[in-house]
Amino acid sequence: MKLTIENLEKSYGRTKALAGFSYEFTPGIYGILGANGAGKSTLFGLLTDTLRRQSGQILWDVADRKLGQFSGGMRQRALLAQAMLGDPELLILDEPTAGVDPRERIRIRGFIAGLARERIVLLATHVVTDVECIADRVLLMNKGRLLKADRPENLIASIQTKAAEKLCTPEEIERYQQQYGFGSLFQRQEGQVLRLIGDELPAEFAPVESGLSLEEVYLYYCT
Repeated sequence: MKLTIENLEKSYGRTKALAGFSYEFTPGIYGILGANGAGKSTLFGLLTDTLRRQSGQILWDVADRKLGQFSGGMRQRALLAQAMLGDPELLILDEPTAGVDPRERIRIRGFIAGLARERIVLLATHVVTDVECIADRVLLMNKGRLLKADRPENLIASIQTKAAEKLCTPEEIERYQQQYGFGSLFQRQEGQVLRLIGDELPAEFAPVESGLSLEEVYLYYCT
């Protein structure tokens, strides 16, 4: 089975939500990463025909309680069960762990991972941990465009020289972030470490030898 998207376009007024999006999906889990407004929900709306495309081509004991009365985790599981009715070959999930606690998020991720053996699973989110352990491939989106698509380990390798870190005081953290943009903070035994991601990094920062993740990939390509 294949899902082929060719030059998909969608605009809202003068705002381009999708701009020439093309990709071919085969069975497996695909994490669609991007900030709010990147075009993830628009892409899924077009795939499910709840939005009209402008150009481009695609492939096509609690019984009485209302769903809204359940917890966020229960609602998400019910929606997943609903999506599985009919044993679909293509499963489209938009923010499936929104509003759930960390324990339930882990359960949902495990369930999704088990679904992908013989079907295409598209998972859109801006929560990087939802996809970094289960996605076969990750698609990075920004402002309606597909920036990069590859296996998680290859994406991480692509920024190996783009990350550096340093033990910093609170004053240094504020100064560096104002100059180089926001980075990741880590609490170590010796104090707070600031990790910066970018093409130009301060000379006093040490290169990151290991421990990079999709979160740093997201910071480099999508922000």
